[in-house]
Amino acid sequence: MKALPALSRAAAYAIVIALWAAIYLPGLGSVEIKGEEIRRIMPGVNMLQTGNWIVPQFNGEPYLRKPPLVNWAIALSIRTFGVRNEWTARLPSALAMLAMGLVMLAACGPWLGTNAALAAVLMALTSAGLVEKGRLVEIEAIYIALFGMAFACWLGWTATGRSRWLVWPVTGLLLGLGLLAKGPPHLGFFYAIVGFIAWRNWRKKGTQGAAEGTHGTGALDSGLASWAHLCGLAIMVAVFALWCVPYMRQASTLGAGGVWARQIEQRVGGGNRSTILFNLLRSLVNFLPWGLGLPLFWRRATLSRLADRERLLIEAARWPIVLCAFALMLIPGMLPRYTLPLVIPYTLLLALLLKAEMQNDALRWPLAAACLTGAGMLAYGLVFAPRVAAHGYARDFAAQINAVMPAGSPIYIFDPSVQPEIFYIRGKLLFTDSVKELPNDVPWLLAPERALKLLRGRFHQIQILAQPREQSGRAFALLSLHGHVGRAAAH
Repeated sequence: MKALPALSRAAAYAIVIALWAAIYLPGLGSVEIKGEEIRRIMPGVNMLQTGNWIVPQFNGEPYLRKPPLVNWAIALSIRTFGVRNEWTARLPSALAMLAMGLVMLAACGPWLGTNAALAAVLMALTSAGLVEKGRLVEIEAIYIALFGMAFACWLGWTATGRSRWLVWPVTGLLLGLGLLAKGPPHLGFFYAIVGFIAWRNWRKKGTQGAAEGTHGTGALDSGLASWAHLCGLAIMVAVFALWCVPYMRQASTLGAGGVWARQIEQRVGGGNRSTILFNLLRSLVNFLPWGLGLPLFWRRATLSRLADRERLLIEAARWPIVLCAFALMLIPGMLPRYTLPLVIPYTLLLALLLKAEMQNDALRWPLAAACLTGAGMLAYGLVFAPRVAAHGYARDFAAQINAVMPAGSPIYIFDPSVQPEIFYIRGKLLFTDSVKELPNDVPWLLAPERALKLLRGRFHQIQILAQPREQSGRAFALLSLHGHVGRAAAH
C-alpha cells in the first residue's frame, strides 16, 4: 500500500474545517428542538431578557442543577446573530467540536506528526457519540471539547518538552472552563490518566536506578510535582470561583447546595441496576467505529514498534481509560454519555498506535471514514432532515399560537413542564403553577388539558384558541379565560 505523503499543517487544518462543516452543519437547524435541549436553551434566553447572567432561570424558577457556561454560549449566539432559532441554539455545540479539533491538531501535531495528529482529530470528530452531541444543544459538546483541548495541550506540549509554565496554566484554564460547563467529573478522568502515567514513570525510574533518571528511561514527565502545576490548579479554581462566588451569594437562599447534593446522590445511588448492561453497550457504541481499535493497545507487535517513551505512555494510559469507562457504567445512576470525554485521549493514543502499525500511514482510514461520514451527513441534511422537519409538531403548535396572539403579547404558562413549544412562542412568557396567581382576565394561557377542570372552577368562560395536532401526542392547549366564577352573575 503506497503511503500518503506528509501533509502540510495548512492542508491539515483545511481538511479538518471542511470535514467538520460536512459532518456538523448539514440540517443543523432543520429538526425542531427536542428532549433536554429546551433545558439548555431557555435559561440562556432568560439571561438575555433579565440581564441576570449568574443564576439561570427555567420555567420561571431559578435553574440550579448545572453551571451556566452552555447557557452563556447559547445566549451569545442568539445575540450575535439577532435571531432565536434551532441553528443559533445549536451552533455553539458544533463550534466547540471545531475548536477542539483545531487545538488537538495544533498541540499534538509537533509530537505525533501532522498526518497522525490529523488522524486523531478525524477519529474524534467521527466518533458516534461526538457526532450526536455536537449537533444538539447539549452540555456534553462544550464540556467534551474543553476536556479534549486540555488533555491535548497537556499531552502534546509535555511530549515535546514545552515549558511547564505554558503547559499547566493553559491546562488549568481549560479545566476551569470545564467546571463551568458541567462541574468536576472531567477532573477525575484527567487526573486518573495523568496520575497513572506519573506513577508508571516513577516506578520505571526506580527500577532502572536513580542515576539513570527520567531521561534514561525515556519516560514522559507529567509535571504533577511542580510549582507550575500548582499555578494551573490556582487558575482552574479562580476561573470557577469568578462565577461560583457571586452565584452562591444569590442562590444560597434558594437551596443551591441542596440541589447539587441531591444530584450527586441520584447519580451515585440512584438508577436501576438492570440498566447497567445497556449502559455498557451504549457507552461502547459512543466510541464506534474507532472503539474497534482497542485490541491494538495490547498488541505486542504494535507496541514493539514504538519508542520506549511512547510504549510506556500507552501502557500507562490504557488502563485508566478502560477502567474509568467501565467503572463509571457500573454505577446505576450514571449515563453512557458521561464517558464521552474519554474519546479524546483514546483517539490520540490510537493515532500513535496506528502510526506504528501502518508505517506512518495513519491518515488513510480515518480520512476515508471522515469522508464517508461527511457524505452521509450531507445526504441527511439535504434529503432526510427536511422530511423530518415536516413533522415538527411543536413548531406547528407554536405557529398556531403566534398566529392568534399579537406580537410580543404576554402569555401565561400554567403548570409548566418541559415543553419545546415555549422555544417557538414569540410572546413574553409568564410562568405560574397556581390558579390563584392568575389574574381575573387572562387573554392567553398555555395549559395542559388535565388542568381544564381546575380552571373551570375559577373562570366561567374558557375558550380554546389552539391545540396541537392529535398525532403529536401533546395534551396542551392555548386558552383565553375571562371572568372569575364569583362574578359570573354579573355577566
